[in-house]
Amino acid sequence: MYTKISTFRKHVDVCLTHVNHVLKQMSRLFLVEDLVDSLKLAVVMWLLTYVGAVFNGITILILADILLFSVPPIYEKNKVRVISFSCKSCIVCFKKAFIVEVQIRDYITITSIIIINIAASSN
Repeated sequence: MYTKISTFRKHVDVCLTHVNHVLKQMSRLFLVEDLVDSLKLAVVMWLLTYVGAVFNGITILILADILLFSVPPIYEKNKVRVISFSCKSCIVCFKKAFIVEVQIRDYITITSIIIINIAASSN
């Protein structure tokens, strides 16, 4: 009896640590501690509004169910081609994401410098 309770308690502790981590991340994103990450969240949420406009919730669940059972056999049959394609596409995506992130940071830096100069010249 005690082992079941202790095992249950361990699982509850693990779940609580995960929940706390998620809550910290969400508060960090919504309270704009890092502007770039908050902008990424805003863009993803904005894109999800278009997905919600096109698909009904039950349609998304049906498509997820179909993908859940059809993707693993396809992956097993074409493992080498999938891995090589995903590596190439990930490299391209990471390069483009890095370029966009640098451009956003540069734009924010330039904008803040301009605002500071305007505020300094008005005094």
